[in-house]
Amino acid sequence: MLRENGKNASEEELAALTARKAVVYQEMIRNRDVMYPGAAEFVRECAARFPLVLVTGTLRDEAEMILRRSGLRELFLDIVAAEDVEHGKPEPDGFNMALGRLGFLLRQRDAIEPAQALVIEDTAAGVEAGRRAGMRVLALKHSAPEADLAGADIMCASIAEANLDAILRHLA
Repeated sequence: MLRENGKNASEEELAALTARKAVVYQEMIRNRDVMYPGAAEFVRECAARFPLVLVTGTLRDEAEMILRRSGLRELFLDIVAAEDVEHGKPEPDGFNMALGRLGFLLRQRDAIEPAQALVIEDTAAGVEAGRRAGMRVLALKHSAPEADLAGADIMCASIAEANLDAILRHLA
């Protein structure tokens, strides 16, 4: 945000802002459901058919808290959080790391190809990161205008309207 607004900050200032944001955000999510309607059901449907890794720009503690509160944590083999990568979205670092970890966790002999993965994103930076990683991208329009998500392979109005079989047919 600072960079986008032409402002500079030292490493110490960035660390202080990140720590403060974490405290405020964790307090906000501690006692309220922050899942989009239909998200838990869609995650369960996906997890019944495919291995899942969460790639998020949030801190690990925040992601863990949200997933545990919603009863979804055990459905994800791993989490790649903000502190795991040097460069966040729109850089592809998080998705590349997730693919490597997934191959390791599944004990894949051969590397999993990026085109075998589906990224589900709701931000322009996330769509760009997925594309730059060479992965297929499903964009959800519930938090960004369609024009900002134009790089996606397929779009849905919201996760509640996402139909896994229709998505897979479209991408086949």
